[in-house]
Amino acid sequence: MTRPPAVLVAGWATTARIWVPFLPVLEEQAATRALDWQRCLPDRGDAIGTFLARAAEPVVGVGASLGAPLLLDAARRHPERVRALVLLAGTARLCADGAYAGAAPSAVAAMQRRLARDRGRMLRTFFASCFPTPASATVLDGLCDAAAGIPAKALDAGLAYLGAADLRDALPGIPAPALVVHGDRDAVVPLASARHLADNLPRAELVVVPGAGHAVAFSAFERVKGAVQAFLRDVLSR
Repeated sequence: MTRPPAVLVAGWATTARIWVPFLPVLEEQAATRALDWQRCLPDRGDAIGTFLARAAEPVVGVGASLGAPLLLDAARRHPERVRALVLLAGTARLCADGAYAGAAPSAVAAMQRRLARDRGRMLRTFFASCFPTPASATVLDGLCDAAAGIPAKALDAGLAYLGAADLRDALPGIPAPALVVHGDRDAVVPLASARHLADNLPRAELVVVPGAGHAVAFSAFERVKGAVQAFLRDVLSR
């Protein structure tokens, strides 16, 4: 039995390095390819759509944070090309809107201003907010070092996309089975946003990880690994 293709899309300000601990888990079930989130933004190409079109069979999409709405949008446009979705700390809409619980819209604009004023400090503060308890200097240094190669314009474009993207209306039309994994101490994307995502996707399973923050896969690696393995094993055996 051949492994289906899988596309991996990381979160804002991160790189494909974040997938390294997960590659052995994912490679058990699928043949993975990491895409740069910068190339997946609507105004910077359609890297996900191109990958889906060229793949020999329907694709498993794995997205973290920003990667989630990018994959949801691709699944909306190409539902027949998506076999399953794994969404880590993801959302269909980042910003709060009426009764919808999300991040404050002003927070995204504030991040853009701080990015322009002091990129290094802003990124370190953001990465620190991804953990429920203080992360070590080594962890934060590694994340900041990896982000150093991302152009400022791309970081700003990613924030602009997050501030505007709204895939909520598209969710009922995405038929692929989905695993939504979220930490209950996520300070970036509220747990309520993940519940909305799981409640409105037709075939979604929500796994809430107690004590985990936005970097859910790192806050609780073994728990997330087990959930992803079980989900893919079930979905890909059908």
